[in-house]
Amino acid sequence: MNTDSNNCLIEHLLENEFHLKNFDEKLTIVKNGRPCPEISKLTSNHKEKNKVYIRHFNISNYFNTPWLTGSAKLNKLFCWPCVLFTREKNV
Repeated sequence: MNTDSNNCLIEHLLENEFHLKNFDEKLTIVKNGRPCPEISKLTSNHKEKNKVYIRHFNISNYFNTPWLTGSAKLNKLFCWPCVLFTREKNV
């Protein structure tokens, strides 16, 4: 798993599209697999009646959802095939 947020593959792929890379670069990315970093800052709040619940991202979500990838640097989750094959800047 890639956990280095300073060298973020997702951010790189969003800026430099996968389809523009040469074959060796594509092969390396695919062989290394999707990044599955711990994203400790990713939370959401849910309010029900008079209580507020804070949900935190659980790293096991990567193993339960094989298309899920993330970026600790961007503090976001993404669809791995979408990051690789979408030719739009706003994934």
